Amino acid sequence: MFFGNVQRSEVLKLLPLFDVYISFSHTEGFSMSFIEALASGLSVITTDWGDVRNYIDNNGYVINRNEEDLKRHILKFFENDRDILNEMKGESIKIFQQNLSPLIVSEQYQVIYEKSK
Repeated sequence: MFFGNVQRSEVLKLLPLFDVYISFSHTEGFSMSFIEALASGLSVITTDWGDVRNYIDNNGYVINRNEEDLKRHILKFFENDRDILNEMKGESIKIFQQNLSPLIVSEQYQVIYEKSK
C-alpha cells in the first residue's frame, strides 16, 4: 500500500496500521522515519546504514542492499505466524523505549551538555 505524500501530522496515525518498516537506503544518516517506525512498533527490514544495526535485535533483519535479499526477507514476514510478528513488533517498542525515547535522548543531551561546561 502506497499513500504518496502524507501530511506530517498524519504519519504517526498511519504507522501503527502497518507491520513492517523497510529502509533500502545506503547513504542516509540516522533517520527520523526509522525512530518513528520503532516507536510505532513496526518490525524492520533495513540495509546496514548509519547506526541502525545497534537497534535491530529480535525485531527485524539487517540485509544486504540487493533486490534478492530484500525479496527473501519480505517473504520471511509472510512465513511467520502472527504471534512471531507481534513479538517482533513488541521488541521494536522495547528497543525504542530503552534507547530512543524522548526521556532517554534528553538525558543523553544533558550529559553531553554537562561535559561541555
